[in-house]
Amino acid sequence: MVPPPFDLPFSLPKPSTIPNPSSLIFSPHIRARKCTAEFSHRNIHVTIKHSYTIAYKYIWACTSCGMEFKRHSKSIDPSRHSCGSCKNKLVQVQPVPRAANDGKMGGLSEYQKFMKVNFARLKRENEGLGQKEVMAVVGRKFREMKAEKGEERSSSAEAVVIEDSEEDEGSRGGDEEVVDDVARKLDFLNLS
Repeated sequence: MVPPPFDLPFSLPKPSTIPNPSSLIFSPHIRARKCTAEFSHRNIHVTIKHSYTIAYKYIWACTSCGMEFKRHSKSIDPSRHSCGSCKNKLVQVQPVPRAANDGKMGGLSEYQKFMKVNFARLKRENEGLGQKEVMAVVGRKFREMKAEKGEERSSSAEAVVIEDSEEDEGSRGGDEEVVDDVARKLDFLNLS
């Protein structure tokens, strides 16, 4: 602080000790106390902190010590990050992660597999078409493929017919034979 060009009969306080008047007026603690005083006849107590629990979308837990790491976004990568206290691996607890397919096509739907295999070929074959039209062609081809598979299944499916037994309807032996016969036919039925 630069000294004034003239002598003062008193000393100036240091700038850091002068209270900010606006902080006294607009302080959340003071406003909370004023609101509490104003609404105390209604039994309302105002604070500056919330009392609810925060619902985090993503939670990881340490495999050793069980410490939880909670985030609103998927910002923790267990392959790169570890527990801060014990340095062990982290496992995602919430939401439960999907099964990794390790680059295999096992986790893809039938349509996704079809797209992966046939999209580039169909786009080359239909070079002048835009993206929307190519997707329509791919969808039509997929529906045709599904219809052909459905016809194959229905033609290979064997009809199981239960004929009435000519034996006495009261005897249990005849019914059990029919059930056994149906079970044998169902064993040979290919549903895939």
